Amino acid sequence: MARRPKTVGARVLVVESDVALADLITACLRSDQHAATHVLNAAQALSIGSSTVFDVIVLNVFLPDCDGVALCRQMRRSGVNRRTPVLAVAARYSESDVVLALEGGADAVICQPFLPGELLWRVNGFLRRWQPAAGESADRIVVGAREIVIDVARRTVDVRDARVELTPREFAVLVLLARNIGRVFSRRALAVRVWGEDPDIRDRAVDIAIHRLRLQIERSPAAPTLIRTIRGRGYTLSTG
Repeated sequence: MARRPKTVGARVLVVESDVALADLITACLRSDQHAATHVLNAAQALSIGSSTVFDVIVLNVFLPDCDGVALCRQMRRSGVNRRTPVLAVAARYSESDVVLALEGGADAVICQPFLPGELLWRVNGFLRRWQPAAGESADRIVVGAREIVIDVARRTVDVRDARVELTPREFAVLVLLARNIGRVFSRRALAVRVWGEDPDIRDRAVDIAIHRLRLQIERSPAAPTLIRTIRGRGYTLSTG
């Protein structure tokens, strides 16, 4: 399959209180033809994010009025950007900070110091993986007797006739599993297929996505019948 060309002209919201770092990020994005909008804090992000749809959000884990994890959770609950990919920026690599950001709904974490090319690689990776491909408009996946209905183009998921809200990562994991009913994917295979060749992705990130998916689609998340764990091998989606 040919690789989809890089999408340019994306709308990126940068939530960063450090003006110098924000200038670096926005200049980097604009050099690659993306439209970058910078705000200084969570309040401004929620205000502009309530009415303007962005393609990617880049936010700092630590903000002066609200930490970035809490902001991410707020955006995920409702609003026009609840399914927008989120790249969290951390001051240093700390496994606890990375896990906290991922559990809060971030799709990836980038740690300082980072190179401009790494930032663009991650942002463009979001755009390549999560924009509908040509011909996907009629792509509809049904699992079981309408237990799960996925509209790939509209990026919607209905579970037992009720709409559920998933983050882009959760949606991508579900679509991959639903297109391969009964196939077992190791954590590493899921990470590569959904996150790409990201050196910062650990098994924990995959487990978090699976856990959050189960909370949304399983009748009893504690005793899952749809997303099953195959001990020593990985995860698979069954028809219930």
